[in-house]
Amino acid sequence: MRLSAGGDVRFESLLNHIGNQMNAEGAKLIGDNGETLGVPGKTAGLAAIHRIKHSTTQ
Repeated sequence: MRLSAGGDVRFESLLNHIGNQMNAEGAKLIGDNGETLGVPGKTAGLAAIHRIKHSTTQ
């Protein structure tokens, strides 16, 4: 786990939890709308969610 500038592990843990929750909720949303999105839409959506999670935890 990387530390923030102040080295607050609790803050980093909170950001990681938020990222994980976003990932889970986004994957559920995409899964629920899979027929509408199609394979390319699901792939793009999951990639976007992964990128957002990566940005919040770095």
